[in-house]
Order: sequence, then C-alpha cells, then structure tokens
Amino acid sequence: MRSAVVRSVCVAGIGFGSLIVLVDSVAPIPMPADPIAALSIALGAGVLAVWLPGTRWLRLGTVLIAVGALIVGTGYLAGGAPSLPARIAAAVFLGLALLCAVPGRPELGRLLNQTNARAVIRFQNFHAARIADELHDEVLQALAMTSRRLDSAARGGDARGLAAASRAAVEVLEDQAAVLRGIVGTLHPVTLRHVGVVAGIRELARQVAAANGLVVDVEVTGAPVAGLDDEIATVAYRVVQEALRNVVKHADARTVRVQVTCDRTQFAITVSDDGRGLPGTRPPAAAGYGLESMRWWCSAFGGDLSVGNRPGGGTRIRATFQTRGVSVSP
Repeated sequence: MRSAVVRSVCVAGIGFGSLIVLVDSVAPIPMPADPIAALSIALGAGVLAVWLPGTRWLRLGTVLIAVGALIVGTGYLAGGAPSLPARIAAAVFLGLALLCAVPGRPELGRLLNQTNARAVIRFQNFHAARIADELHDEVLQALAMTSRRLDSAARGGDARGLAAASRAAVEVLEDQAAVLRGIVGTLHPVTLRHVGVVAGIRELARQVAAANGLVVDVEVTGAPVAGLDDEIATVAYRVVQEALRNVVKHADARTVRVQVTCDRTQFAITVSDDGRGLPGTRPPAAAGYGLESMRWWCSAFGGDLSVGNRPGGGTRIRATFQTRGVSVSP
C-alpha cells in the first residue's frame, strides 16, 4: 500500500511538470514555472525508479528521464535558460529514455498484472478468513457442543435425557443450517438466478432484519429491471450485503434504508442508516477491507462507489452503474 502511494505521488509529480511544459509550449509563462516543471519531473522520475522492483528497462528509463530533466532544471536555475550544450545533453538522455520504453513494455505489463493479482489475492484472503471465522465460531463450535451433549446423554442411559438432548440437537442443526445458508449466500448469491436482483435484495434485507433486530426498509423506484447485466446485478447485491454487514457490526443503528433506483441510463443502490456514522473521514479498521472490496467490485464493472456520513447522522453508501440498453417498467 505504501509503495503504491509513493508511485502515485511520483507519477503525479511527473504529470504536473509535463503539464507545465505543455502549457508553456502553447503560451509561454515566466519564471519560475520552467525550473519547477523540470525539477518536478526529475524528482518524480528519480524516486519512481527506486520504487519499480523487478524491472530493468523501466528503472533505467526513469533514471534517464530524471537526469535529462535535472539538466534542464539546473540550467534554468543557473542562468535563466539552459545553454545549447545542456539542451542537447538533456535531449540525448530523454531520447535514450524513449528507447528504453520498447523493451520496458513487457515489464510494465508484468508489473500491472502483479499489482492486480496481489489485489485479488488480498481480497480473496480477507473473505476466506471471514468465512473461516464464521464456520469456526458458529458452526463447528455448535456442532462440537451438540455432539458432546448427545454423547453424554447416551452414556447416562436416561431415555428422557437422551430425548431432550435429541430435540435440542435438532434445534441446533436447524440454526446452523441457516448459518450455512448465509455463508453460501456470501460465497455466491444463488437466489439472484431465480428471483432477480430486486427480490434478492428484499429477501436479504428481511433476513438481516430478522437476525439482528433491525428495521430494514427497501424502496424501489423504476423496477422491475429487465436486461441488467448479471454480473452488475451480482455486484449490486454484494454491495448491499457488505453494507448491511458493516451496519450490523459497526454502526449501532436501529433502522436501515435500502434504495434501488433504475432508469434508462443509470442503476443505483443506496444504503443509509441512522447509526453513529464514520469517525471523521475514515472507516473503522475492521470495515476497511469490506469498503475496499465494494470499491473494487464497482470499478471492475464501470461503476462508482461513494461512502460518507449522512447530514442527520449515520452512514450512506451509494453504488451507481450505467444501464444503457436496460428496459425499465413504468
């Protein structure tokens, strides 16, 4: 995460300097814009070269860019404008940097794939760990306790005690079956294939409300939705699922409102609650990966996610997707 921030800052510095150079080439601007631009590119490229692990040509290219920009910036600071030899030297370094882009292209592809793969693995590990915790804390412990009770009743030889333990075991198994159905829904929302995204969200809201003593209202505008991409429908369902999970664990809320809005250009999901809201501008650490997952899901399918506090208190999460070609009943 820290290396990604550093790389982003470096790229921003290079972009800032390049923008100044572009503007100056169209409409010349006075000092000190030119040396600032050159030194910004030099600093950004130099630091970026350090934060490009596992690459050879990309690092060499960014070093050459840094040297070329440094020559130009030093020339501006020394005499108001670089001399002809300084300009030629800078052009040579920048030309060599362009040559490095050809063998560096496969390295860039590998670096981007590695970054994406790490993000996928990080999210997979997060969700796998959460499911493992639910299985261990809920299902396995309940089954182990039920097994010991049945075994104790059988060893005691008391028919009434064995019958009571059996009835209790049936209740435990029914409860744990419900837990397993919830875990299966977390892995893949099977119900969406049968009832659609709107009905699936209504059923999810009903289950969360019943299990946690919440009031979860679902408001639908422009539904039913026809022609919505199945993957976008799944992402929308998961956004509601993750948002409701965060409400249960972190919000200390009493009521939740889920708004589903669709027209001919946009499909939107909004989940708002009357809880404590986000502390400042940052979510709780335990909810961080969940919110990051929602952003990742939305961006993967061209959607946008916004997270913030409601004016009257509580949290508001909104996911929007483009719906060109989707038909909506009046």
